[in-house]
Amino acid sequence: MSQQQLADKLFVNRSTIANWELGRRVPDATIIVRIAKIFGVDVSDLLDILLITQFTTVIYYITPDNVYKRGDYYFVLLVPAVMVMIVNLIGLLIKRRSVKREEFFAFLAYIIAPTVSMIIQLMFYGVTVIVLGTAIAALFLVAVIRRYQTKQYILQQEKIAEQLKTLIIYRKKGKRNATKKENEMPQKRKMNFVSN
Repeated sequence: MSQQQLADKLFVNRSTIANWELGRRVPDATIIVRIAKIFGVDVSDLLDILLITQFTTVIYYITPDNVYKRGDYYFVLLVPAVMVMIVNLIGLLIKRRSVKREEFFAFLAYIIAPTVSMIIQLMFYGVTVIVLGTAIAALFLVAVIRRYQTKQYILQQEKIAEQLKTLIIYRKKGKRNATKKENEMPQKRKMNFVSN
């Protein structure tokens, strides 16, 4: 990505980008967040990049043609995140017997999709898929949660329907018993009147 392309995305002048690269100026916090989103990296990683790359070409560098290039150690940025995902995966596998099957697969997807996205982004230059992988995993989690809530709602409605059915039956029995008593009462009165 050239300085001009980045400047266009950030709505700043190309000279502003050049000043940042030369260390003459530093972008403010809102610009740093936007830069992180554009390059698909965490803000803290971006701050590290900004500090390290001012003095080296280890992580990335800008060619004389103003084109962004990855350095030999670009992968170092993603290693901590991948390691955290691996630890999460190991923890999930250890606890898999205490987690419901649906929850297990939801958590598994939430771990695997971003991890695969990070690996793809690491292997292929110019591809930003970490956000996409995380979004897909989050949507899958939301779908699982929604499905679970729907099941719970249906079970609750069935339970309420059963309770209403039972209540209606008791009311009908109560009315029948009351009707029987009303019908029996006049007969008893008639018997009492006749016997007098």
